[in-house]
Amino acid sequence: MKEILKKAWRNVLITGILSILFGVVTLLWPGVTLTSLVWIFAFSVIAQGISVIHGSWITRNVNKNWWIFLLLGIVYIVAGIVCFANPGLTAVYLVILMGISWLVTGLLEIYAAISLRKEIENEGWLILGGLLSVIAGIYVVLRPGAGALALLWLIGGFSIAFGIMLIMLALRAKNWAVNVKEKLAEGKR
Repeated sequence: MKEILKKAWRNVLITGILSILFGVVTLLWPGVTLTSLVWIFAFSVIAQGISVIHGSWITRNVNKNWWIFLLLGIVYIVAGIVCFANPGLTAVYLVILMGISWLVTGLLEIYAAISLRKEIENEGWLILGGLLSVIAGIYVVLRPGAGALALLWLIGGFSIAFGIMLIMLALRAKNWAVNVKEKLAEGKR
């Protein structure tokens, strides 16, 4: 798993940045209509899906479970396309879709963290991100009647926190890759 993160750290970084951008736009644009929120969410999810698919594809030779991340990316893209195709979705449907997406993402992050626990230090950040995703996903799925506009603060705050954790993980993975390159360069001397 550590090998995967060394190769795909840029994809994790892009996903984190996109998540933060989505959260900031959601918080700073309180007058957003439901249709606009659907479009913003759809664009963000499709971009994240493309990034996740690319990351899974470039790591397919070093990870036998690469298909899990490929599947996650496909789920993201399909969710985004459904939102684009039906911008008049009700708040309840959008909220449930977001909640399910966060729940699945959180479970996969927790699985990844457990897989990494013997290979890296501080895997707790990934577990924490996964737990936040699961908690937010369960909350949103169980309380869809509150509506997307009422959940803007939760959606925006979660997206920013999730993005920060992904960026921290990406920077750590980048350092692993840099350290490996430095050790290889020293060994050739």
